[in-house]
Amino acid sequence: MASVLVHPTTVGWHPALHGWHLLRDHFWGKPTASTIVDHVLNFPTSAPFTHIYLGRTRGSIFVRQEYVDVYERLVSAEALPFKSGRVLTGSPGIGKSTFLIYALARRLAERQATFYYGGEHSVLLFCDKGVYQRSTADPDLAEHVYPLFDPDSTRRPWSLIDAGPVGQEPATALTTTDVVFPVHAVEPDENRFKSWKKRSISPLWVMQPWEDGELVKGLALHGVECVGAGPGERLVADSRWDTVGPCIRDFVAFVVDPATFRSSIEDAANQLYTPQDLFRAVANTSYSSSSSPISDALFVLSRSQTGGAPGTDLGVVDFKSGLAMRCLTKRFPGLGRDEARILSQIAASRGGTALAGWIFERVAVYFLSGNGTLLDGPSALKGFHLMCRRPGCGDEHETAGAGAEYVYAPSDDVLEELRVETGSVRLVSSPRSFGERSTAPIPSPTPPRTSLPVQRRSIVLYDSIDALDVLDPTMFYVACGEEHSPLFDAFFLDLLADSDDTNSYVMWLLQMTGAGRRGSLDTDNGYADVRALLGKAGVKEVKYVLVVPRGSAKEVKKRSASWTMPDGWEGVGVDVQGEVYVQFLDVDVQIV
Repeated sequence: MASVLVHPTTVGWHPALHGWHLLRDHFWGKPTASTIVDHVLNFPTSAPFTHIYLGRTRGSIFVRQEYVDVYERLVSAEALPFKSGRVLTGSPGIGKSTFLIYALARRLAERQATFYYGGEHSVLLFCDKGVYQRSTADPDLAEHVYPLFDPDSTRRPWSLIDAGPVGQEPATALTTTDVVFPVHAVEPDENRFKSWKKRSISPLWVMQPWEDGELVKGLALHGVECVGAGPGERLVADSRWDTVGPCIRDFVAFVVDPATFRSSIEDAANQLYTPQDLFRAVANTSYSSSSSPISDALFVLSRSQTGGAPGTDLGVVDFKSGLAMRCLTKRFPGLGRDEARILSQIAASRGGTALAGWIFERVAVYFLSGNGTLLDGPSALKGFHLMCRRPGCGDEHETAGAGAEYVYAPSDDVLEELRVETGSVRLVSSPRSFGERSTAPIPSPTPPRTSLPVQRRSIVLYDSIDALDVLDPTMFYVACGEEHSPLFDAFFLDLLADSDDTNSYVMWLLQMTGAGRRGSLDTDNGYADVRALLGKAGVKEVKYVLVVPRGSAKEVKKRSASWTMPDGWEGVGVDVQGEVYVQFLDVDVQIV
């Protein structure tokens, strides 16, 4: 047990305010519900916190699973033989300050001496003798800390440190790991912790964003009426991704003034003018640089499940919300390959993040609209193949919610897995020859294409299909609105081959994904969007293209793809159906 050797007043400590003593007495040595996930932990309303406001919640905090997990990790870390501390970071509004008072409550319940610094001018010492304070501006603070504890003890008092003034690190006495176990909760701004972290070789941890269910219960403490069976949770889930993001502070601000909140996101995106501005905003979200209001509005930092260096969390940057992503799509419709690589490296993004997919989509838009050259020029676009329909998919025996599935396999080993007998017709999907193909996915009046008709087209962003009055074959249309089609991300028109009618077109619908797979969707309203486009131009054929990254050289021989259409493919009508292709792009695998 971490306990003081001498009475604090004998080494220059002064009794703290009465409210702090009431807080100590409330928790000291008493079993609490602080270890119960999804429980509400009550603090005395008299506790004089100044950096965290509990008035709206009447002194209560919501105990997240993340709080319990991080606390248990800290207990294990403090017991290690190598004496160090921990820097706990995360996006602003994620609940780092709340975690510190949660940790304080648990330490008091366990009768453990604990330092607590809330960013004010004084540090508090909670111990078995009471609560005492000392000014952090005291240059001799260490002389008042070191005599209190046995330096040879295996148990050190924890030093819970909230972010102090911008640009300042906490007092050295609170981060000297030979004496204390520092836990510094701070925004991802290394200027606030760089020196002491380096001095003590203390790992950096990342606090995870809030989940939907946590937000529902946490917001209930703030008087936000979204709690209830089903509808409340759906409200939070929809708003969480589409508009607000996973930080509870943002949700409270959104409920108070939705219009102003939306404007703040749009204004932040509008302040980014060049790819370099975008790079800086992403970098500022990570813990490698200083945070900024622009970064905080657009991106969120989370903990990678794959981990980083031993004992250290790997931070992954992602979009904070769909609104942030749409605003940035309007600012940056396309990105060059080198730009995307740099952005990906800064973001430390991996497959599965919205930002990683967005980066690849921007690359695809840039090059498929004819505005750039990949690697060694046109050869990079040779990975264009007809996908064949897997028999039995989309018929009356198909699982509800799934339509026809189209597949492509690049090698005989993978091909054998997809080879299916259906009577006298054999499904063959081979990149070497289309001659073996005895079943086309959809009958077409023209031969299958061997390359995507890429030429220079101007990129046009649209919010909704209704906003497109006339379609122009010299344009490359990219969806950026809130109500974009679930079936395709972009499209363009190309003159119909071997046609005397100069107003007859093929419409190419592009779906871009870094995963190589596109699953079925619950909604089939994408078909209605296709039909709406058909009414705006002289389109005679519709073709679908799944755009995916080729990957590393080792993956090329085994790279396969599949696209499962939404339910209703059989009944949608031949005017909306069409051949399905896959287009591989030679993009560095690190981009996705």
